[in-house]
Amino acid sequence: MKLTRGRREPRPRFPVAGDVAALIALALAVLVAAWGERPAPPVPGPQSLPPVVAAEPPEPELRASAGCPEGCETQHSGCVIKGNVSLRTGERIYHVPGGDYYDKTEISSEKGERWFCMEEEAAKNGWRKSKR
Repeated sequence: MKLTRGRREPRPRFPVAGDVAALIALALAVLVAAWGERPAPPVPGPQSLPPVVAAEPPEPELRASAGCPEGCETQHSGCVIKGNVSLRTGERIYHVPGGDYYDKTEISSEKGERWFCMEEEAAKNGWRKSKR
């Protein structure tokens, strides 16, 4: 800095072009060095996965000892599947516990309705599962 008559020479407002290029190069070098030092993200392995919990079965066991292979006119112990005949269409539909219409469905053996112990029994006898 030059002194002229007791006053300092004013600083330039902007650095010289060479200084700007040096600052940019320095900033890039710092970024590249920082980027290269980053640790790799951990790879999930068996030890980092959550434990597997066995799901509960969606419906209770519907089997009975005797079974109703052709459908039973009266309900036997453990036979909780209701085979209903539609009044409108005559279609044979079976309902399982928890279904939307299970509690509303009443079985009348006079109309050809039956009780089943397993869904397979109902399906083998020409009944289809309720859609709801």
